[in-house]
Amino acid sequence: MVVSVKETESNPYYVLFEENESGFLKKSKEGSFTRRQDCPKVWEYNGAIYVINVKSLKKNDISNFSKIKKYIMPLNNSIDIDTELDFLMASLFLKKNI
Repeated sequence: MVVSVKETESNPYYVLFEENESGFLKKSKEGSFTRRQDCPKVWEYNGAIYVINVKSLKKNDISNFSKIKKYIMPLNNSIDIDTELDFLMASLFLKKNI
């Protein structure tokens, strides 16, 4: 499978936390990094492109694919429109031809 991605701003090694059974926050992914910039790059699907072999898709659920390659897209082409603010940002990008 080939999917389009963007580099995520929310790196699980540094800024993402999960709540444990006692209600305390713990890091989502362990690592000993002082700065976010030192963490490994992580990628987020942007939903624009999915290239999948039809036979493989019929055999497996999309979440079970293990051989996944990325196609990196810039942030300005990776805007999810889930909220009114997202829509306003996308509209501004179109208006400014960004």
